[in-house]
Amino acid sequence: MLVNKKVSELKTKLPVILVGDFNATAKLNKVYNILVNDGGFTDTLLSAKKVINSEWNTINGFRPTQKGTRRIDWVLSKGPVKTSEAEIVLFDNNKISIDGATSLSVSDNYKKRFEGYGWNFLEINGHNEKQISKAITKASKANKPTIISCK
Repeated sequence: MLVNKKVSELKTKLPVILVGDFNATAKLNKVYNILVNDGGFTDTLLSAKKVINSEWNTINGFRPTQKGTRRIDWVLSKGPVKTSEAEIVLFDNNKISIDGATSLSVSDNYKKRFEGYGWNFLEINGHNEKQISKAITKASKANKPTIISCK
């Protein structure tokens, strides 16, 4: 409810994009339903004209990746956003894997990538209400899109 409240206070014409590893299956979770049904967010995977790899889980529990319906990573949008294409890509934002540090196999700097798109990039603890509130307030004052990465 805090996210919905803060977003409604934004009074901006810019789109709001909420991205995170929510550790809860989309459509089967109270938080997801509050954000989508009550908060007016759109699940971009469901609204995209073209979806790639939607049959894969976004949780693996440190087991081989499996097909299924356990999508715990969401990209939700609100405002003037049209999703032409969506794809499930597995990326460990916690920088650990069953084999050790992800730096053994991943060198992509996603922060620099989004900044290269011209976006503001905020990274917060997604379990900390004060950090969430602060990030939403900061994003509301920005003059360009802002992505808030929650760990």
